[in-house]
Amino acid sequence: MSVSGKEKTFYSYVLWILLSLILVVFLYKLIFPHGFSLHKGMVKVSLYFPTEDLTKYRKETRWIRYRNDPQDMARVILQELAKGPKSVALSPVIPQGTRVNGVYIASNGVAYVDFSEQFIKNHPGGSAAERATVESIFLTLKANIHRIKAVKFLVNGKEIKQLKGHLDMSLPFYLDFKKTFSSKN
Repeated sequence: MSVSGKEKTFYSYVLWILLSLILVVFLYKLIFPHGFSLHKGMVKVSLYFPTEDLTKYRKETRWIRYRNDPQDMARVILQELAKGPKSVALSPVIPQGTRVNGVYIASNGVAYVDFSEQFIKNHPGGSAAERATVESIFLTLKANIHRIKAVKFLVNGKEIKQLKGHLDMSLPFYLDFKKTFSSKN
């Protein structure tokens, strides 16, 4: 069975259109790695909040002003996370009144996240709540700034040993691929 000239031309156009679409998608991802908004200078970010029982995480998306500096971007993302979830089925993770003093991302991928003293003072405590806070912050930062591999918590620029007595906060926190909780050197 032979293909007519019209069919060859049709298949050539279809192939050209498909390759053009692939090129457009590739260029879009290259030019807008954090998404795109019709609102100039805005970018969509993913925030992870725990469910009410603190056992699973759900993503909420928000639009924030894009920052060229990853450390500044991380700070703004955490400020957005501190506003809490929009859904009533999700739980807030950063205690009310907590300020994000700053974020420093080291060359080894550890993000040093500095909060105000309200981070400890206003935290409800309990092993599940402490774990949810740490995991939510890690998942949110990792989802938006891919070079982050671990998170180390500071309060007013100083290392902390614990949050409310249930987690060892002296080392940076890592999550494995199964999203289980662990702390590594």
